[in-house]
Amino acid sequence: MTQSPPSFGNIAPDKIRCAEYDGLGAEFHILLSDSPVVLSVSGSIEALLGFTPDDFIAGHISLPDRIHLEDGDLASLLFLNADSPASGSFPIRLRQANGQIRIVRLDFEKSSADKSGVRLRLILKDAKGLYDIDTAPVDLHFKYMMDSTDDFICFKNKNHVITGASQALASICPRGQRWGDLIGQTDYELFPEEFADRCYQLEKLIYAGMPSVNVELEYVQVNGECGWVNSRKYPIHGDQGEIVGVFGVSRDITERKIFEEALKKSEARLTLAQRMSHLGNWELDLISNVLWWSEEIFRIFEVDSNSFTPSYEAFLAVVHPDDRGTVSSAYLNSLKSKIPYDIEHRLLLTDGRIKYVHERCETVYDSGGNPLRSVGTVQDISDRKRLKLEGTDMLRRIESLILQMDDRTVAATPEENAIVRSEEGAGKLSRRHLDVIGLIAAGLTSAQIAARLNISQTTVITHRRNLMRKLGLHSAAELTAYAIKNKIVAC
Repeated sequence: MTQSPPSFGNIAPDKIRCAEYDGLGAEFHILLSDSPVVLSVSGSIEALLGFTPDDFIAGHISLPDRIHLEDGDLASLLFLNADSPASGSFPIRLRQANGQIRIVRLDFEKSSADKSGVRLRLILKDAKGLYDIDTAPVDLHFKYMMDSTDDFICFKNKNHVITGASQALASICPRGQRWGDLIGQTDYELFPEEFADRCYQLEKLIYAGMPSVNVELEYVQVNGECGWVNSRKYPIHGDQGEIVGVFGVSRDITERKIFEEALKKSEARLTLAQRMSHLGNWELDLISNVLWWSEEIFRIFEVDSNSFTPSYEAFLAVVHPDDRGTVSSAYLNSLKSKIPYDIEHRLLLTDGRIKYVHERCETVYDSGGNPLRSVGTVQDISDRKRLKLEGTDMLRRIESLILQMDDRTVAATPEENAIVRSEEGAGKLSRRHLDVIGLIAAGLTSAQIAARLNISQTTVITHRRNLMRKLGLHSAAELTAYAIKNKIVAC
């Protein structure tokens, strides 16, 4: 049921006086000018807000300053806007002398008195005192639902006073009371002010015409720890379609938020690990043909995740043209054979640079053998590949250098080869060649020779190859026979 704004009529200047009310209520008479002047205040203001009438009349306390900051629009309507409505009624939040917030129902009327300005009459009534708990019927089914549900349910009238609540809601109130004890209270008596402010703000949106609100709110649990609820609010309409209250239902999502926070931390750690290892992961839904990339793959491919839409075709477009067929065949053959593939290939970036990547992929199939989705990884191995290529190039240079040194110590012509193969010819070989051929004749492997001479196995192989080429020999057996014949080793 809604209440119509009271009609106060015009107020004669000589009849302004303090009005006393039964219960928590107070009356103000204010002269609106450049600086509003309080003409009178009823004595009941002390019970309502904790200040005396003289506090306001003497100017020690300003009523506009006691209005909640989020209700500043209403304060402007009352005290600043001369063209505002002449009368009206609405709930408003006032801060009491003890620092707590009290919701009051404010009725106002403006009237022209004389040249001194406009007179404003305010009647303030405690919102809780306007709700008659004794006359509010409670249906048996409603009571059973409020006792049994795990949801935090709350009904409020247009003054933001609770008219119905679930036991689950009562259980998270600091005082741990029965749900019936919440009726007639406001959020400011039950919860911390910050949380009550947020609820009040959402309810104002409903009264302003929003069909519903759906938000997540943080609150302090009874044990002192922070919790989270998903809060939804809806308007309650009267017989004429007017909004007469708000219905709210909230569900505890603390466990979900804890899980989400842990997931965020895990994803952050994964992202960091992928960035450090230059390894990204991807998933291709073969039913919807939607490809998902992790952030690291966008970095590897050097494309903007906000503007680039991953797709199999877009992926192939970045693959080096000479590798495109190989990569496509590897994937398609993997789909048919149901065998994961492992491949290295190049990327050709827009600026002409080439990157090397190592890609792995597995495909998930349904019970009928039909492919559902492919999952895989892409790792940037450009640095490793570059080092390998540089190492190979270095080995070639070393072999070339060894070859040049061999050419200076081993005969190059057939006639000289004949001399070298003679008993005296062994003196034409370098000291390193004599060591290598001697160990080969002794039956040591290339690895054993490398360890004995403290050189690389590749260098040993190069020495052996050069020896056979220069001496006209073709096997380790011939090298052994040569070493024995030329007395490099004993028989």
